[in-house]
Amino acid sequence: MVAVMIMKKIVLAIVLTLILSPFLVSAVGEIDSVTTVDQAQTAVEPTETTVASVDLLEASINDPASQTAFNVNEEITFRAAATGGRAPYAYVWNFGDGSEGAGQIFRKTYIEAGARTVTLTVTDFSQVTDTASIQIMINSTTTPNLDPDPTSALSASIVEPSADSVFKVNQNITFRAAATGGRAPYAYVWNFGDGSEGAGENFSRAYSSIGSKTVTLTVTDFSHAAKTVSINLTINPVDDGGGNNHNETLTISGIRVTDVTPNSAIVRWATNHAASSRVIYDTVSHPSITGQSAPNFGYPSSTGTIDVDTKVIEHAVTVSGLVPSTTYYFRVLSQ
Repeated sequence: MVAVMIMKKIVLAIVLTLILSPFLVSAVGEIDSVTTVDQAQTAVEPTETTVASVDLLEASINDPASQTAFNVNEEITFRAAATGGRAPYAYVWNFGDGSEGAGQIFRKTYIEAGARTVTLTVTDFSQVTDTASIQIMINSTTTPNLDPDPTSALSASIVEPSADSVFKVNQNITFRAAATGGRAPYAYVWNFGDGSEGAGENFSRAYSSIGSKTVTLTVTDFSHAAKTVSINLTINPVDDGGGNNHNETLTISGIRVTDVTPNSAIVRWATNHAASSRVIYDTVSHPSITGQSAPNFGYPSSTGTIDVDTKVIEHAVTVSGLVPSTTYYFRVLSQ
């Protein structure tokens, strides 16, 4: 069964080439236009600028007071002040837990207990800076656990699907994760081995390409400890054998042209099940191929047929030997 897609155009414009690949100009040997720029002139401002002296910039943290104690998840208001320098001022906070904030007044909560050094940096209009710091204590709201190792080691597992499972292209697959130990709650991140990712304890998706896929799960607990586990899956064509012994009609979709250069382009498309790949093309239009015969249906040029032994559903064919500044018309073929 052969699927032939409706005609598309590739425009290899020298202007586009010059924009995308300026180092190809010497090889092409043609530039449509060159815009020259006059030599810059030096101007002297006739009015003298007066700079007034200013007091030294000084930053301070008015609230909270240093050595103040707070509880985990308690909202804290931070207030800054600045004198001297040249207003206006910019205020940047570093809260000692990896987070930052901006503004003269800032509110935040801490999610972990411990001593924190809070640093304020003030920058004035002249880009002069000054810093101020305080120490605060964040206490746990629960009774301390005196066990030196209160939690077991974090463990992660992929509950579903089983390792080495086999699925078909476009078949929906449910991925289920589990975690024990460490400190809950847990964050789950999936890498599906085809360039895509997902998040959540459970995730459902389908693959659009065949082949072996390594699925990796990374679990991170509340203490930022992480554990990674992986399984391998196999994604087969819809007929499980790479042939076309089924009743589903072969269809083509998603035709696009990428990686255009002065002399080549890559034509890409997708099929609903695994098939071979070929492109036929011409510099003149063929609005209809009615009455034309295989293999080229009236087109004078063709690429070779690829993906014959191992058929694919995501197709990419390089068309080379093209002439710059020429319009090409093409059709894609899969079998």
